[in-house]
Amino acid sequence: MSAGAEKLTWKWLKGAQTDSSDFGDPANASTAYSLCVYADTTLIMEMQVPPQGTCDGHPCWKQTAHGFKYKDRTLSNDGARVLFLKSGAQGSAKVVVKGAGGALPLPPIPPSGLTLPVRVQLQNNTPDCWSAIFSGPQINGPDVFKAKQ
Repeated sequence: MSAGAEKLTWKWLKGAQTDSSDFGDPANASTAYSLCVYADTTLIMEMQVPPQGTCDGHPCWKQTAHGFKYKDRTLSNDGARVLFLKSGAQGSAKVVVKGAGGALPLPPIPPSGLTLPVRVQLQNNTPDCWSAIFSGPQINGPDVFKAKQ
């Protein structure tokens, strides 16, 4: 993969019941977020997204009807582009994280791929956490890890 072409997408869909208050208030307070990736039990990547802030001349965080949305086209915070946090009843809560570019703190993947299981967690400092474990990836190689639950 060429430098600057890196990308990351993680979706936590049809999640457990999540209240808006679980997200804290990243738009107006001090709720920060970290996306952490573990290969087996070893932390191999952490992408940090601070609260508040200005991204490309606009507020990075925006409150929505059911949560919050973070948007940064400049990728200035560890390559984070989008965080979408949607509260909802069991089966309708959603978290989406997207990142890209050379600032994305992706780990080097060995030729044999990542050690399984791979666990991805979005954590905030309230302290709440949204997590998924991937035991059987679709692709697990030196340049790509792709899996679905």
